[in-house]
Amino acid sequence: MKKDQKVKKSLDASVKDGAWFSVGEGFADRYLNALAVVLNATPLQIGFLMSFPQFIGSLFQFLTIKILDQTKKRKSLILIPVFLQALTRGPILLLPFLFPVTLRVPLLFLCTILYFSFGSIAGPAWNSMMGDLVDINERGDYFGKRNRYLGIVSFFSLVIGGFILNKFEQQGIILYGFIILFAIAFFARLISWYYLSKMHDPPYQYAEKDKFNFHEYLGYLRRTNHGLFVSHCALIIFSVNIAGPFFAQYMLEDLGFSYLQYMVITGSAVLAGFFTMSIMGKLSDRFGNKRMLTISSIIIVLIPFTWLFAKDFWFLTLWNFFAGMAWAAFTLASSNFVFDTVKPSKRARVFAYISILNAGCALLGALLGGWLLRQSWSGLQYPFYLALIFSFVTRALTCIIFIPKYREVRKVESVKTFSLFFYFLVGAPYEGIRYEVFTGFNRGILGLKKAASKSVYSLKEGYQSIHRGKKKG
Repeated sequence: MKKDQKVKKSLDASVKDGAWFSVGEGFADRYLNALAVVLNATPLQIGFLMSFPQFIGSLFQFLTIKILDQTKKRKSLILIPVFLQALTRGPILLLPFLFPVTLRVPLLFLCTILYFSFGSIAGPAWNSMMGDLVDINERGDYFGKRNRYLGIVSFFSLVIGGFILNKFEQQGIILYGFIILFAIAFFARLISWYYLSKMHDPPYQYAEKDKFNFHEYLGYLRRTNHGLFVSHCALIIFSVNIAGPFFAQYMLEDLGFSYLQYMVITGSAVLAGFFTMSIMGKLSDRFGNKRMLTISSIIIVLIPFTWLFAKDFWFLTLWNFFAGMAWAAFTLASSNFVFDTVKPSKRARVFAYISILNAGCALLGALLGGWLLRQSWSGLQYPFYLALIFSFVTRALTCIIFIPKYREVRKVESVKTFSLFFYFLVGAPYEGIRYEVFTGFNRGILGLKKAASKSVYSLKEGYQSIHRGKKKG
C-alpha cells in the first residue's frame, strides 16, 4: 500500500477511534463526578477524584518515554494500555452487587486511577504519531473537523446518559443507571481500540541529542517562547480546577437541578464544540494559534465570574454554550501550538512533560478548591462561591501576566483582536449552526447512501467469494 493511502486510512481510522472514545467519554467520564456525589463523597474527595488520578497517571508517562526511546515502536505502546484501560470499567459495574457502601468511593478512586494511568501511558505515543501523520498546513482543519465529529458523538452520548440517569433516579435506583452508562463505555473503548489497531505508525524519529529530562524542561519554561506558553496553559488549568471539579455538586445539590438539567447544561458546551470546532480550526490556520488562545482566554476568565450571579437554568445553559466554544478553541489552539513549536523527534517527550505539569497543577487547584469549600465565610450564600472567586482572580492574573509574553511562530494573516473576538462570539456560532443545520441533513442523506452502497458491495463480494469457493470444492 502506498504511503499516502496508509496515511489517509490512518487518519480516517483516527476519527472512528475518537468517535468511539467519545461515546465512553459522554456516557462515563462526564458523569464521573455525579457518580461521586451519589456515593456521598465529600467535596475534598470529589476534588481528589477529578485530579489525583490524572496526576498519578501522568507520572507513568516517564515510563512511556523510556520504553519509546528503547523500542521506537509507538503503536504497541498505544494498543496495550488502551485495551487495559477499557478493562478498568469492569469493577465499577459491580459496585452495587459485591461491595459495601464504605468501600464504594475507594473502589471508584482505584478504578479511576488505573483508567487514567493506562490512558496516560498511551498519550505521548499517540500525540507523536498523529503529529507525523497530519500535514503541518492542515492540522487546524483536520483536528477541527475531527474534534467536531467527536463533539457531536459525545453530546448525544451525554444526552442519552442523562435520560437514562433521570429515568433510574425517578425509580429510586440511580446506581443501576450508572452501571448501564459504564457498561456502554466499556464496549465503546474496545471498539475504539480496534480502530487504533488499524492505524499506520510512521518511522519514529529520535536522536540521542534530543533527549532531555523533566528538570531540564522545567528550566526552559522561564526563558523560551514555548515555555511561556506552557506556563500560561498550566496555570490556567490550576485556576480552572479550583472550581471545576465541584460544579456538579453545586448544580445537583445547591441549585437543586435534576440530572436532566445537569445534562442539558453540560451538553450545551459539547454542542458548542460541534458547531464551531471546524471554524476554530480554520481560524487557527489563518490567524494563528496564539491569537485564538488570546481570544478564548478572555471568555475562560469570565466563566466563574458569571456563575457567581447566575442561577437561572436557561441562562446558564446559554452561557455554558459560549464557554464550550472558548474551551474548544483553547484546546485545539494549544495542541497545535505544541506541534508548531516542537520538532517531531521531541514531541512524545514534550507532550509527556506537559501532561505531567498540567496534571500536577490540576491536583493543586482541586486541593485548594476542596479546602475552600470547607471554609465558612459570612456573606456568601454557598461555600462554592469562594472557590469561584479564587478561580476568577487566578485566571485573570495568569492571562494578564503570560499572554503578552509569548508570540506566534508561524507566518499568519494579521487581524485586529477586537474584530476577531466579535466574530468569535457572533459570527462563528451563527455560521457553525447555519452550516450544520442547513447542510447537515443533505450530508446525512449522502452519508447513508454511501454507507448503504458500501454494504451492498460488501455483501455482493461476499456472496461471489462463497460462490467461487463452492465451484472450486
